[in-house]
Amino acid sequence: MADSKQSQAATPVQDDTKSELERLKAEVVAAKEDAEAARSVAREAEATARAAKQEAEAAKARTLKAEREARAAREEAEAAEKKLKEQSDAVDAEVSRQEETILRQLHSQRKVRIIIASGKEPQDRCPVPVAVNGREYLIVRDKEVDVPQGVLNVLDLAVAQVAEDTEEGGMIKTVFRPAQRYSYRVLGYVDPSTGKLLRD
Repeated sequence: MADSKQSQAATPVQDDTKSELERLKAEVVAAKEDAEAARSVAREAEATARAAKQEAEAAKARTLKAEREARAAREEAEAAEKKLKEQSDAVDAEVSRQEETILRQLHSQRKVRIIIASGKEPQDRCPVPVAVNGREYLIVRDKEVDVPQGVLNVLDLAVAQVAEDTEEGGMIKTVFRPAQRYSYRVLGYVDPSTGKLLRD
């Protein structure tokens, strides 16, 4: 009788122990699942970090490439600018040389003292522009001026077409004839050493 009572008394304890074991097992299982979930999150974070690192390296590579291209473009632009400046300097030097040559040629020509007469029309009373080898002269009318011989050559080549009415077979016909555009008078040549007029 005593043993039967003891066996019946031990049963609640065993039930408690069994329940505790089951609870502990469940906690272990839950802990394992949490650990696996944590490992999965860690793996995803590691993959994300690796992808971010690769993207950062790719961005760095693109930046370096852009910097190299920008540097190459800048060097090319500087080289082109330098070449352009050299060409511009060479052109300026050549123009200066030609101007000096023209000036020497004009100064070496004998000077002629002339007067360009005014005309009846308003435009025939304005100063006369004359260009000789790129050198321009503005000659005032009705005034004695000393000019190089080349200016006379240009004035002689300045020809205008003048209209004239003529009668032919009872009909009035307009014809054009060449005429000197500027009427000038040569007073004489100028002595280069004294500047005085030498009359031929």
